[in-house]
Amino acid sequence: MASRSLLRKMSMSYIFSVFVRELPGYIIFAWIFMPVTLLLLLLIAYFRIKLLEGESGCGGNEGETPVCQTIQF
Repeated sequence: MASRSLLRKMSMSYIFSVFVRELPGYIIFAWIFMPVTLLLLLLIAYFRIKLLEGESGCGGNEGETPVCQTIQF
């Protein structure tokens, strides 16, 4: 019986639940939620800029060949 109690106390889920119970809410917000949110917003802004650059790069005057058709990969 004592070994079962010891195994329960040493299990990962028990340690994690004790850690989360003792962790203040502002730490969860400041250290986990905010960086993830800022990273996602940064990725959205980056890909929006890249998408706008791609759209403007393929357009051009009717007499000129668009830049996107002259680039060879």
